[in-house]
Amino acid sequence: MVLDNASCHRSRTVRQARRELAEQGIWLWYLPAYSPELNDIERTFRTVKHGAMP
Repeated sequence: MVLDNASCHRSRTVRQARRELAEQGIWLWYLPAYSPELNDIERTFRTVKHGAMP
């Protein structure tokens, strides 16, 4: 699973669950700190921010 660096993705609960998730074959991969080109939702946000909102 690929996650961005939102605080909820870095929470204590998620950190504690990583080992159990890995045992089930679920690996958590974090995007670099600032990587809008790798985060699909950023394209949508850009379209809304610069097209739909004005």
